[in-house]
Amino acid sequence: MPASGPIRLPGERALRDESDGVQGTEMDRLNVRVKPGRGIDHVARVGGGSERDSTTTPSPQPYDFRRPSRFSKDHLRALQTIHERFARLLMSALTSYLRMNVRIQMRVAEQAIFDEYVEQLPTPLVIYVLRLPPLDGPMIVELALPPTLAMLDRLCGGQGIVTNPEREPTEIEQSLLHAVGRHLVRAVSDAWNGVAQLEPQVDDILLNPRTVRAVAPNEVVALLRLDFVVGDVGGAMNLCLPYVALEPVIDRLNQQAWLTEQHRTDSAGIERILRERLAVVPLDAKVDLGQVELSASALASLRIGDVIRLGTAAAGTLELHIAGYPLFRCRPGLSAGNIAVQIVSLSEMGKRTV
Repeated sequence: MPASGPIRLPGERALRDESDGVQGTEMDRLNVRVKPGRGIDHVARVGGGSERDSTTTPSPQPYDFRRPSRFSKDHLRALQTIHERFARLLMSALTSYLRMNVRIQMRVAEQAIFDEYVEQLPTPLVIYVLRLPPLDGPMIVELALPPTLAMLDRLCGGQGIVTNPEREPTEIEQSLLHAVGRHLVRAVSDAWNGVAQLEPQVDDILLNPRTVRAVAPNEVVALLRLDFVVGDVGGAMNLCLPYVALEPVIDRLNQQAWLTEQHRTDSAGIERILRERLAVVPLDAKVDLGQVELSASALASLRIGDVIRLGTAAAGTLELHIAGYPLFRCRPGLSAGNIAVQIVSLSEMGKRTV
């Protein structure tokens, strides 16, 4: 009877036993155990580590190549923080400029595709296209028409009332938008001061969003949405920043780095900004010629041509009031055919405050 031994197929080597150098446990490691009732995704190697269950395996997520994600959550949070400061600066500047209540409040920062953003915009509306040197790209500031018309009505001497919120601004009103643009670019520059030294400039002012050609239609943009209220007339203000414009400074757009940079701002820089803001605040100046007491009968007998003698001497000085405070002493005279005063000294209050 032939001796028993391993059965060999043609061209196949026999498995070696323990005496040939392969241990039983090593043979076990080569086995693959498949759990009954499961597919190939649940194959686990014995001794090769813990078994992976389908509940812990991350599922693949679809990727839309038309809507690539360029801005991280940290980027959007930093942009929101920057433009919250922009909103406060612009609100303060426009309130002083218009001499009426203006409210601008940041709502949300999000990512969008430029073409999709433009398609949902109404017509007409006011669009500022800003250049942001040294960054290579534009910034688009969109103002809803009703609060913009209220602002223009105020600049034309009105009360900030809008009777037709859908009409286009006239040519005269459009020229006034450039004055508003100066406050806009100053607020942008100061808000970005901790991240980049920008020198924004108004490149164009448009009334039709379909005519904006500064950004490619499929460009990814950061969209900053704000509330914009002038007096009692409200609307929206949206800021659009293309990714290509922010790419040179994108690594600095994270909350921690931005806040750290802000804390490094020296006191001289803060003082300069405050001085610039205070320099454009309008103040009333008034000169008192003097005063006199009149009885009721004398007041009732006043006629045209009567002369009232004041208590101020002809060679004396008058008080010049600034914002209601008597700060200077002055003398009256003429200048270019108009009544004028010449400041000669500080008042007692002026010596303590000026």
